[in-house]
Amino acid sequence: MFSKVESNKPQSSRAASAEIFMICQGFKAPDVIDPRLLDPKYALEQVDDVEESAEKITSLKKLLNTKHNRDGFADDVKPHLFTECDLGDFIQSADPHSYLSSFNKFTISDTAKEMIKGLKAPLDLVSICEDLKLCGRREFSDLLKLRYTYNV
Repeated sequence: MFSKVESNKPQSSRAASAEIFMICQGFKAPDVIDPRLLDPKYALEQVDDVEESAEKITSLKKLLNTKHNRDGFADDVKPHLFTECDLGDFIQSADPHSYLSSFNKFTISDTAKEMIKGLKAPLDLVSICEDLKLCGRREFSDLLKLRYTYNV
């Protein structure tokens, strides 16, 4: 019904959110419109998902450039969408990139404080750990440097 249709997911929207914007240009004004298109049950009918490749995230670049599922909530999403773990678990993890992509917040327990004691931690470590989904390249890099410094 349109000559050009584009969909866009705002960067400020969480990956698991069903929020999406459709931009339709060039309405073709057909003589007849299929009435099924105006029926929400038909228009919003679930279609088979294309399987996404489940490649492992192994670098900061892949983490920041990973395309997210834009179909809405995933079937395996926990009842709450906000997940957190201890900073110490991240520091001792074998796969730190999965922690950065899986959790929203790192809590800093007394054990974690002891682990990073004497290490050069970023000055804004507390604010970085508060909401990982707002972090950019610099913040992720600072967290990874802290982890690698501890494990050396």
